[in-house]
Amino acid sequence: AAAAALVELETEGHHGRAAAATVLGNNGGSGAGPLVAGMLAQWAPERLVLPYLVGIGCIGLALLGILSIQEPIQPSGQWRIQRPSVPAAVRGRFARASLSGACVWAVGALFLSVVPSYAAQLLHTTDLALLGAITALMLATSCVAQLGLLRIDARPSAAQPAGLAMMAMGVVLLVV
Repeated sequence: AAAAALVELETEGHHGRAAAATVLGNNGGSGAGPLVAGMLAQWAPERLVLPYLVGIGCIGLALLGILSIQEPIQPSGQWRIQRPSVPAAVRGRFARASLSGACVWAVGALFLSVVPSYAAQLLHTTDLALLGAITALMLATSCVAQLGLLRIDARPSAAQPAGLAMMAMGVVLLVV
């Protein structure tokens, strides 16, 4: 929904710019969360409270930003609930893209949930700033890679299987 809204709000029709904003917003924000929370929990006063207060403040700022956005399209007709569907012509590509997205976010969820505990045991550390940085590193790398790939006009039919294969290799290497 956020990506679609950014495409609608892009007045000059630069879909690449909307895609870049989506990447930075989703992955950058997901990476900044553990990084900032880890630093606050490690070094700031009220380390058990302040990370949550900063998070609540960020949500408040985001809400103010959302409320200030003007709707670019005026609704016409009556609103009704529609059953989700995908046109038959693009179902295959949609299924491949959905599978890729699910796999990518599964790896991201692994990093966000399990890797900090694994890294703490492996490195024999309780430094929350370091563990937050390790978690943020994967998402920061993802931002850099995706922004770099925005400039490449790769055929999805070739790029997608290659990306899935590399991701599978990375998961295998992580587990081994």
